[in-house]
Amino acid sequence: MRTTLILAIILTVVYPAAARGQSQITTATIEGRVFDESEPVLPRAHILVTHVDTGATRTVFTDESGLYVVPLLPVGEYELTTQLSGFTTVKRRGIQLTLGQTQEVDVTLKIASVDQSVEVSDSPRLIDVSRSETSRLVDKTQISSLPINGRRFLDLAFLTPGVYQERERNNLSLSGSRGINNNVNVDGADFNQPFFGGQRGGERSSQSYVISQEAIQEFQIVRAGFSAEFGRSTGGILNVITKSGSNTLH
Repeated sequence: MRTTLILAIILTVVYPAAARGQSQITTATIEGRVFDESEPVLPRAHILVTHVDTGATRTVFTDESGLYVVPLLPVGEYELTTQLSGFTTVKRRGIQLTLGQTQEVDVTLKIASVDQSVEVSDSPRLIDVSRSETSRLVDKTQISSLPINGRRFLDLAFLTPGVYQERERNNLSLSGSRGINNNVNVDGADFNQPFFGGQRGGERSSQSYVISQEAIQEFQIVRAGFSAEFGRSTGGILNVITKSGSNTLH
């Protein structure tokens, strides 16, 4: 047991890229470039990303090509502040990140003669050009508002085209694959019934510890086209995250 723990720590430290890829299951990414008004890129620009609900912040700098990447961000609403000496400070508000999303946010800075800042409110994109997989997101509004017989949150997956219930095992079939071939993740952890497939505590399990619908923040149904590191099976992926706290008092 001790040897396994030591090996896991070494792999996490020595190979951070592998850990980063797997963690994207439960998080999102903001990336983009910083330009000036004449379009040349701006290196060493200071990027501050703030999670609105919790106040948590992340700081990065643009590289020589003006590119920045902020990975492993919890889902939710963000504010992005861009600063560089000699230029106006630009704040982008209303950046909504969903499960597994890579949001591209480019920023243009103007030369400033005096200290000043510009605030911009983002609106959600109708099409996410950064994704190649065939997927659908069920957000917290749908989870809390749509009526479900039995409060089994995975039944909301039937809203996705190509998803139906198997007659033999009552599992979810994604794009015609057997339910046992799906991969169910909850907060990045394995949540598969090991023998019959489907979620733990499902129809064939004697242990009824299915997660309550009220505890789910959002989940993603990926039918095809996902990256290899997220697969582990020949079917689709049911990627779930549960609710977490914020700085708002209730």
